[in-house]
Amino acid sequence: MEIKRLTKASDEDAFLFSSIAKAAKAHWGYPKEWLSLWDADLSFNTEFLNANHVFVISVKDQTIGFCVIIEEKQFFTIEHCWILPEQIGHGYGKQLLRYALSQPLFQNQTFNVLSDPNAVGFYQKFGFKTIKMIPGTPKGRELPLMQMTNTER
Repeated sequence: MEIKRLTKASDEDAFLFSSIAKAAKAHWGYPKEWLSLWDADLSFNTEFLNANHVFVISVKDQTIGFCVIIEEKQFFTIEHCWILPEQIGHGYGKQLLRYALSQPLFQNQTFNVLSDPNAVGFYQKFGFKTIKMIPGTPKGRELPLMQMTNTER
């Protein structure tokens, strides 16, 4: 297993990350109509990837997941953290996020994540707490906005 920071993204990376994110979201059994509503949010381009902090996890030279962290004025946002469905449950997501959060830039910083309801337990293991619920798509769906301060672990 290898985890690294992606320093320069390619169109191939953008396509691969989009396919991983869409497959991972579908893993939770959402209706196809909902998945199509989220298609743009789960699609990436090289500009977006190169403008943010991107971490990639690979097993046997196959990319199985990635994490995108956005730097805001007052905090950082975990915008995406996805693992291929067949690799979910093996600890790769935990290793990926732990590696990302261990970077010196992120020490003693506040992090937000607008979590999928299925990922709340995952983020709670890192110390995230729900601070409020945010209206989502489709109408009537609410998403937990979670927050934590990244201190030495």
